[in-house]
Amino acid sequence: MCTRFLIALLLISGCGLLNGEKKHQELFENPVFTEVYFTTDYESDERPDRGLIAINYNNPKEFIVLERGESSFSPVSLSPDRKKLIYGDHTLTGSDPQLVIYDLDSKTKEPLYFDEGKLRLLTSKSSNIVWDKSGDSFYTSSPTSWGIINTYLYSLERMAIDFETSNVASIYPYDLISKDTLLIFTNEFFSWEHGVVNPYLMDKEGNYIKKVENPYLRSINEGGLIKRVVRNLAWSDSLRLIVGSYSNSEEFEGSKIIITDLDGNVYKEFTDGKYRNRAPVWTKDGKIIFTESRVKNSDVLYAGLKILDPETGKISPFFSRYNYPELIGVGTAAL
Repeated sequence: MCTRFLIALLLISGCGLLNGEKKHQELFENPVFTEVYFTTDYESDERPDRGLIAINYNNPKEFIVLERGESSFSPVSLSPDRKKLIYGDHTLTGSDPQLVIYDLDSKTKEPLYFDEGKLRLLTSKSSNIVWDKSGDSFYTSSPTSWGIINTYLYSLERMAIDFETSNVASIYPYDLISKDTLLIFTNEFFSWEHGVVNPYLMDKEGNYIKKVENPYLRSINEGGLIKRVVRNLAWSDSLRLIVGSYSNSEEFEGSKIIITDLDGNVYKEFTDGKYRNRAPVWTKDGKIIFTESRVKNSDVLYAGLKILDPETGKISPFFSRYNYPELIGVGTAAL
């Protein structure tokens, strides 16, 4: 198992796997990271072989396999200095994804612990990992024994949890909108009478700052029936806009990509809601990469990455499994 920490690099082109191991292959200047499923020996009742890849943003027909095996590689999150990845690797524990940190320079990974590195492995069932602007810590979330989802801030330097939200409500992070302000989901203020869940702003100590009064970011649950859900929110510092995934069971079957600002003065919808369009992320040049899932009961199998230009509304394929016979599915993007 020691070879799990030595990462072989394989360059893949549109024609398939190239022969030979590319031990000294450098990462692309502007990589996009994602999880993929390989078709090797895959049967419908078995877990397919998975991989973590880096795609060339400037030429998506090229990508490098960073790791391949039984790891979950999800969620994947890139550090602010673009030198480290954090993702879940369930093979270390056999249950919940064990969070590991992957060094893109040395091509090695290490498990994360907490309580000053003396006690348990750090696990997470979060759909999102949010790095602190400094790159020294990150926010993630995990369910407690009470079934509540807590958000916590993990210090990489001290290998310890700096703060954890209380067990009063389920809270998980979306994104940082400033150095000290986190955009979060919380159901602490949900009431069955009104059935509305709003995102909130929270400071770095876990204190609520204010409710986000934007009708386009509200989720609606009426009598236990979820009618409207807005999720996967991501913030653009340069544009000061939020992108998210929006579903409405009364109007369309899938989900749409939406853009808005904090106050709801800006709002645009993209995609037609036929398929599940989810997990959008901003690129450095102001475009959006998201995952389109066309199978109802699977987020990854037969999915692909699309790229959206919010100014023109043009949506194009970015990375599709249909171009590569080795792949059966694609996960969500990190960049």
